[in-house]
Amino acid sequence: MLQNHPSEGKCSARPRPRWSGLRILVVDEDRASLDQAAEILARVGAEVTVLSEEERAEAEVRRGAYQLVLLAVRAGGLHTLERIRRADGDVSVVVVTADPDTDTAIAALKLDVADYLEKPCLPDLLCETVERIARKKGLPTTSDDRVLRAIGDNVRGLRLGAGLTLKQLGARAGLSMSLISQVERGESSPSIGSLHRIARSLDVGLSELFRGVDP
Repeated sequence: MLQNHPSEGKCSARPRPRWSGLRILVVDEDRASLDQAAEILARVGAEVTVLSEEERAEAEVRRGAYQLVLLAVRAGGLHTLERIRRADGDVSVVVVTADPDTDTAIAALKLDVADYLEKPCLPDLLCETVERIARKKGLPTTSDDRVLRAIGDNVRGLRLGAGLTLKQLGARAGLSMSLISQVERGESSPSIGSLHRIARSLDVGLSELFRGVDP
């Protein structure tokens, strides 16, 4: 997947933010590419799962609560991407292909991919792509951990106290079950608007979600 480069397959030495709770699934039938991708993505603090069997991708996405899937595809081969989209409409997907063509790129964009990259992909480009997606999703850096864990604990406690499942709270708030789950685990930095919707759905004031958070 990734080009051998003078950097020996690593991102450049410049400081990079480390993202807390960033879970990435890499799907590629090339085992060497999988191992190299895992090593590179670990430099931005990602927890990486590698999968060489495309047919298992849908089930793994349903089970894994990933924020990003890095998916290697062949020309015209977007069936796995379609299955991933059915499993999780919120997860970001970056398609990487050694056989880029206009029709496949257009079809991938219609399936809401975050990026479409050509193999071999330089390590720095991959790191920068992941960082851009992490920022867009509002994922926390490690310095944000304490606050987000406290909010997540409060949301989980209030939800359980109200006798609601993740799915039920998500439906009430108009948010995905995946996002609610990530908030409870302190793995996502929700907008104030999303927190307002969660608080309203739990019939509490917004301040209750910040209980125990130092000013």
